[in-house]
Amino acid sequence: MKRSHRSLSTIRSAEFVDSTLKIHYSNQLNNAMKHVKFFSELISSTRDHEAMMMMTMLLGLFSKT
Repeated sequence: MKRSHRSLSTIRSAEFVDSTLKIHYSNQLNNAMKHVKFFSELISSTRDHEAMMMMTMLLGLFSKT
């Protein structure tokens, strides 16, 4: 009886961790997409080639974090 209770609580803990990670990573993805949208709008509105290169480099930095 004690053994089945322990395994059930382990399963519940695993489910909790799984859902917490899913929420965390979906938040991370949403934040990243906001940055992508912001930079792509900035790049499309910028005609200066040097500024476009700088924005592309910044976008690369954001995608690594």
